[in-house]
Amino acid sequence: MPRRYVLALAVIAVLFFLGIWLLISLITGGDSVETTQESGETIESAKELTSDTNSVSYTVYGPVVGEEQRRAIRIVVTANERRAEVLRGYYETVIKDEVIPNNPAAFDALVIALDGVGFDEFNKNNKTDEFSVCTTGQRVVYETKFDNDETIRSWSTSCGSRQGSFLGDSYLVQTLMQKQIPNYLDFASGVQIY
Repeated sequence: MPRRYVLALAVIAVLFFLGIWLLISLITGGDSVETTQESGETIESAKELTSDTNSVSYTVYGPVVGEEQRRAIRIVVTANERRAEVLRGYYETVIKDEVIPNNPAAFDALVIALDGVGFDEFNKNNKTDEFSVCTTGQRVVYETKFDNDETIRSWSTSCGSRQGSFLGDSYLVQTLMQKQIPNYLDFASGVQIY
């Protein structure tokens, strides 16, 4: 009989210390580099999106086609402006753009929202050449530029979520960035990103 009590006390003690460890982990928020248990991917948040963020950009590229057919749409947001551009060809010549004033408070709100949907989360171990996959689909590039000229760049494709280095929520990022341009649907209408 006493043996059962000792075993029960040992199990309770282990559960107690495990609970304390989990509570401390939740309070401290963990490290900036973590490994997901399901896939083993290394997620890195290289630098949080903060007030030293200079700009964020979202670019959608079409498939590999001839120079004259190639199109892309890029949205770049800073504390001073929101810019939408239609790009032509592989040298990315701007053929149409719209520039709208912005302010630091609106930019900070966007940066906080993007941080919440994982804009800065990427798999640093992904060494795939982004130009060699999903050649008939769309490729999306996510960039953050900081005041110290540091740039964080990740990418995803329309061909599968595991092909790129971007690990955030691509749908919510797309929505947040497109909402920065009030008449985005009119601006992008007629642009064929095959």
